[in-house]
Formats: sequence, structure tokens, C-alpha cells
Amino acid sequence: SEVLSSSKQNYPHYQKMCYGVYFAAKKLKPYFQEHPITVVCTAPLAEIIGSRDASGRVAKWAIALAPYTIFYQPRTAIKSQALADFLVDWAETQYLPPAPDSTHWRMHFDGSKMRTGLGAGIVLTSPKGDKLKYTLQIHFAASNNVAEYEALVHGLRLAKELGIRRILCYGDSDLVVQQSSGDWDAKDANMASYRLLVQQISGYFEGCEFLHVPRADNDQADALARIGSTRQAIPTGVSLQRLLKPSIKPSPESDSIFVPPAPDTAGSNWRNPAGGTGTSTTGPGTAVVAPGPGTSEPGPGTAAVGPGTTTTQEAVADSPNPPARVMVATLTEEEVTAPSWAQPILKFLVSRELPADEISARLVQRRATAYTIINRELVKRSVTGVFQRCVELKKEWQSSKTSTKVNAATTQPQDHLWPRLSAMVSSGRLPWRMLKK
Repeated sequence: SEVLSSSKQNYPHYQKMCYGVYFAAKKLKPYFQEHPITVVCTAPLAEIIGSRDASGRVAKWAIALAPYTIFYQPRTAIKSQALADFLVDWAETQYLPPAPDSTHWRMHFDGSKMRTGLGAGIVLTSPKGDKLKYTLQIHFAASNNVAEYEALVHGLRLAKELGIRRILCYGDSDLVVQQSSGDWDAKDANMASYRLLVQQISGYFEGCEFLHVPRADNDQADALARIGSTRQAIPTGVSLQRLLKPSIKPSPESDSIFVPPAPDTAGSNWRNPAGGTGTSTTGPGTAVVAPGPGTSEPGPGTAAVGPGTTTTQEAVADSPNPPARVMVATLTEEEVTAPSWAQPILKFLVSRELPADEISARLVQRRATAYTIINRELVKRSVTGVFQRCVELKKEWQSSKTSTKVNAATTQPQDHLWPRLSAMVSSGRLPWRMLKK
């Protein structure tokens, strides 16, 4: 909607209606481009907009509406049967969930995502009321929907191991419940893989239904999920399971699961170049090198570095082909040139470290998307794609005082002129040209 200005209020009545069509096409451009649009109106808008004698603003609106497929229809009388047909076509039949009988188990699941990590909670309730509580600590980066799916998948697997044949699954995530029930489509590649896995596991049961409940009715599973995501102490009577990798193969087309880039190597087995007794363990999409005597222990995905230094890790691939050497280097904060105001952004880019304040952390995480490190220097990519150098605000301000025509990057601050100028102002000994101005 738009409130017409005083000038637009003076438009004739039919021009106001034409402007309404033009305004709707401008605000809803994707819908006008994708679908044919039908405009129902009592005014002859088709003759007004499609007239060859149109001029001025009407001609401009007609040119803007020309690329779209718009049909103009007159408004006719609405019969009473139309209301009944509308209700029949759009009314959804509400089916109440079946009441659990003595043979149905109930499972409440929930996922949680915190700054400390991901977690999931599962509560299995027997027909007699006995409860089995489980919590998951998820040790890979993913979205909250992934945590919800992991809770559902592991809950179904636990029920299958216990020999349960009929189960009702309750969750407060409408997306996971509707996708698992088949009512919604999964556009994300990882969500589609999770939905397929859930359908495969649920085929084992004689009866398996997915039901959505409010968050208040899922408080026990939510509490267990928060314990797993915040890495708190596990209370008594709760089983703990650590999940190191997702239950599906992550798709590179989706960003719901973070997959670190795998190095381009000739083989999947690694050995320590130092000739120690290090061994290697490989998993799907990851490679963990165990150090031997005299070597430093690398972190996940990076080489171990000390303050102000860069350590390079070399690995040789075991294969019948000639050995390939892989160089993995890591920069530290001391090696990157950045001003003081950009230090939080630099810490996030180098070590993924965020401020303790939640608002400041969100601000840094959002602003860091426009920054990158090139040649050991922090730069910002502008909206036009140009890389801009980050400088200190004080130097920039001092440079702007000397001359507005000199490039700020090459101007040296000349603060020795300002004390003399201020003294001349206080004593009234300014040149007559400057006083005249």
C-alpha cells in the first residue's frame, strides 16, 4: 500500500486506478514476471493503458507494464453460490490425531543450537508411562533444522533397537514434522536426504506418525537438547551420545551442514613425514593425522601454530603413484595488517572468535562477510566489487585536514601547521585574505 502525495491526489480517478496497477507491478515484480495476472475492475483500464493516444504519465505506465501478461476483466455480479464454492475449495479438513492406545509408544524430540555447539534431546515414553531420556552432543557445524532431524533419526533408531512396533513422534519443529509426514516438500538438498532417511527407518514400524506439538508441550526434550548444546553436566538417568558426523552424506549444494574443503590429494591415507610412529584415521570427508614423536599436534583442519609464527604441515600420500606433497598453512592475527577498529572482524576471520556480547557478536558476524585477507592485509569488498584498504580512523582524519584534493592513502599528516594557525586565530593576526573570506 502507499499513501498518495498531495500531487498524486490531484490525478483523475481513472489515472489513480492505472497508477495502482503500475504500483502493484513495481512492488510485486517477481509475481508479475512469473505468472499471468488478471485485474478485475469496473473501469476500462485496458482501453486507457493500451490506447495509442496515451501520453504523459499514462504512457510511461503503459511502457512499464508492457513486458507483463496482464488480463483486464470487468467486475460482474457475484452469485451467492460463489461463496459456497469458495469455502468448499479452500477449507481444509482438520483430522484430530488418534489417541494413543496401550500399544503405542510416544517419542518427544527436539534440537538446540547455541554458541557452544549443537545438541538434541529424546524422550521415549512407554505405554505404561516409563520414560527413557537421551541427549546428543553434536560435534559438527550445522543448522538448527539439522539438529531436529538428528534427534528424530536417532530416536527412531533407538525405538527400532528396543523392538518397538508402534510409535507416535512429537516435535515442535513444524518443518521437520511436515516434511517427515510428506505434507511439505524439501527444497534443501540435506533436508531431502534426511527426509528420505526418516522414511526408510519409519518403514520398519507397523505404525509410525509424526505430530506437531507446541513448544510448551515439548519441554522435557527441549531441556535435554539444551544440555547437549551447552555441554552441561549430564544428570542422572540420562544417557549421553556424542555425534561426530552427520547421519547423511552432506551435499555441497546446501549450507545447512558445514563441510570443510578436502585437500586435493592422490590418496586418502596419510603418513607422518617426520618418520615417527604416527598413524592415520580417515572418515567420510575428513582426515585426522596422529602426530608421532617430535611433531606438533594439529587441530581440526588447521596446522598447529604458535603466537606470531606460521607452521606448515607436509603430508605424503600412500599410493603406487609418485608421492604428492600437500602444504597446509595457517595465518595468525599478528601476521595480518589491520587497524584497531577492525580487530574483532580479523579475529572472527582468522580464529572464528566472537565477542562475548551477543549483539556485538551478531554485528561482527554480519559485517565480516564483506571483508577478506589479501597479501596479509585486511581489505573490504565494496558493493561494486572493488577491494578497499582498511586504515586507522585517526590517520584518515588527520589527512583530510591538510587537503581534500590529495589522496588520503598517500597524504602524510601535517599537524605542525595547526598550532600556528590556532595561535594566529586567537591573536587576530590572520591574513587579510582569510579574514575577507
